[in-house]
Amino acid sequence: MDPAPPSPDAGSDGRLRISMEIDPRKPHPERATWRVRLRFENVSDAPFRIYLPTSEPFRCGVSTLHLFVDPPEPAIFFPTPRPHGFRPTIRDVPLLAPQAVWEETQSFSLDRVEGDGAPRRIPGLEPGRRVTVRWIYRNGFQTLTVSPAAASGWRRWLLRPRRPRTLHHIWTGTLTVSADWTVPD
Repeated sequence: MDPAPPSPDAGSDGRLRISMEIDPRKPHPERATWRVRLRFENVSDAPFRIYLPTSEPFRCGVSTLHLFVDPPEPAIFFPTPRPHGFRPTIRDVPLLAPQAVWEETQSFSLDRVEGDGAPRRIPGLEPGRRVTVRWIYRNGFQTLTVSPAAASGWRRWLLRPRRPRTLHHIWTGTLTVSADWTVPD
């Protein structure tokens, strides 16, 4: 196995630095799925928030992983876009104190599920192939109105409904990092 080392070309704009690391362990033995550790570091002297939906399917366009195969073929990206149904909560906009590091995971699969329900390897991503994994993190929201985190079970009866709140001081911009990776068996 050839795990990708932490990105030496960590993307940074002087306030936020991002880097990624591909976990060499396959979390789903029946599917070719891998996890990427996404690392956000506040390198400034001021606190700010980052926007990253906790639900992976709704991250497309905010936190997107692209896989590029050599020789050049069309990029494969994860997650697949979801058209509707997402309401951000406070969990999607964590606060980063100065010099703080926050980590999250995001997964990608080398298989596609066919009509018969069986996973099949995406052409060009066979074991031993070198691919470039590129993570693009972007946000254009300077403020965001979020719903309170949903309470469930008995907590729903004890907690009074909360009003949505508007969050400010959210990092905006686009950062990119890449790592070379060999597709394991």
